[in-house]
This record gives sequence, structure tokens and C-alpha cells, in this order.
Amino acid sequence: MRSGIPWTLLHACAFMQNWGAPLGAQVRSDTVPSLAGAAPRAWVDARDVAAAAATVLTDPAPYASRVLPITGPESLADEAFAGIVGQAMGRPVRVLPSTPDDAIAEMAGLGVPPWLAMLRDSMTRALAEGQLATRVESIAGDLILRPRIDARRFARDHAPAWDAACRRPPPRVRASRTRCPSRLPRAPRRPSDAAAPCPRRW
Repeated sequence: MRSGIPWTLLHACAFMQNWGAPLGAQVRSDTVPSLAGAAPRAWVDARDVAAAAATVLTDPAPYASRVLPITGPESLADEAFAGIVGQAMGRPVRVLPSTPDDAIAEMAGLGVPPWLAMLRDSMTRALAEGQLATRVESIAGDLILRPRIDARRFARDHAPAWDAACRRPPPRVRASRTRCPSRLPRAPRRPSDAAAPCPRRW
């Protein structure tokens, strides 16, 4: 940070959107592995992070050279968050304690890219070690300039996408046939010099 360029760092906690794409397959299967146990996190919606960034960019001077923690309005453990998601979907979503190796193997079986599974594993280990924010920070409310999005609103907003994915039939896998390229037409044969009649010798 010695470049002399003004800077502000928005330090966001666990994103609610992790329950969308990264955990979407597990949510649709009604079972979500948890590596964090009962440790609560101040889940934040990405839309709130964008709103905080807009405030800082509009008037950056008061926030120069500062690290601003951006959190949601409440701290929730995975089991509590899963209960809210289940209420929005109309069926229970269970949270099962899991080891890192088990969670990565399960996510790989559900089609989660390995790099994303490893990233989530490293983030959960950081949470267990107390490296991620677990309490609600008031500065976030001052930056967002409106009521922060809680887990219930997030779940209501994403319930249609989860429900549509549950109703969608699994993709059909078709064996692809490799067609051999058609043979190119042969060029017409040119009469060779050997086939031409030899001149008569006198």
C-alpha cells in the first residue's frame, strides 16, 4: 500500500450467494455438508457489498486507507441458514457434519468443479481458525444506506431458481458418433508420357 494511490478495502464475510451456485446442487438434494459446525457467520448478500462499494466510490475521501468489514444483519450457523432455505423451498434442508475430504468428494460427485470445492474447503478451515468475521459490524449498515438483506429475503429471492432446478429433468447423455470424413474425389488421371505412341524411326 506504499504506491501513494488512495485505496479502500471492503472486507466481506461469507457470501449468501454460496448457497446459490456453489452449494446449489446440495441444496436441491436437501442435504448440505457442513465443515463449520455450530460456528456462526455474519452472512452478507453480494448486493449489499455492491451497495457499500457504491457509497465508497461516490465519496471516497472519508474511507481512504481503511479496511471496512462488510457483514450481513445477523450471524447464523449453517444449520440455521439451512432451516431458512428449507422454509423458502417448502421442504427441509438438512446439514450433516462432514470432514474436508468427504465434502470435496461429495461436491465432485455432484458436478462441483474441483477448484471450487478446494476453495470452499480452505475458506471453511479459515473460519474454524477464527480468521473470518463472525459478528455483525455496524459500519456495513452505515455504508449500505438501506436495510441490509437478511437470509430470509435471500432465500425467498432464490427459491424459484432452486425449485426450477429440482423440477428440471437430468440431462440426457448421448453417445457421440465420429463420422469419418468423406473421401475426396480423385483427380482425373493424366496420360503419362509412357503411354504415348513412340515416334517411328526411319
